[in-house]
Amino acid sequence: GLGSDSCSLCGPGEFTDVAEQSACSQVRPGYRTNITDDGLHIGEVACLPGTFSLGADDCSPCTQSSFTATPAQSTCTNVQPGYRTTATADGLRIDEEACPLGTFSLGADTCTACLAGEVSDTPASTACKVCEPGTSTKTDQTACEICVAGEYSGLGSDSCLLCGSGEFTELAKQSACANVRPGYRTNIT
Repeated sequence: GLGSDSCSLCGPGEFTDVAEQSACSQVRPGYRTNITDDGLHIGEVACLPGTFSLGADDCSPCTQSSFTATPAQSTCTNVQPGYRTTATADGLRIDEEACPLGTFSLGADTCTACLAGEVSDTPASTACKVCEPGTSTKTDQTACEICVAGEYSGLGSDSCLLCGSGEFTELAKQSACANVRPGYRTNIT
């Protein structure tokens, strides 16, 4: 300071980048203090993608379900519904990507697989749809398939079932089998 015999060190979140300065500067949001090995605060450095700072000595990683895609950010962005975060090898959340078919997300680090009898037939889904009666899910949970004649299914089925002995369906997409009338038999193909 002015009229002082010694220099003062800058405090947390402060720096000087020029010798013989009378005051320390505040680190800007999105940046961290550049601290030398001997503890001198000599400047500021932009926070990396996946981290943020309000103007402090360190950058903090984005927390669950949020990310920063560019350097020098003061806040992290929340993942939008239907998306998940992408991360670097060291776990920094740096972007978001659409959830693939067969999954959904309300805006999280991961996408959740649809349950048996449910499907997600578009990328970036926020929910799974229940398969209608007379249909069943494909194994990858991406579409409901129609049950063929001789098969049936109920609401939210993960497979079509064959009609039992003495039962039939003449049409595809049936929710139940009909009983064969007395004096008739099923036409087995």
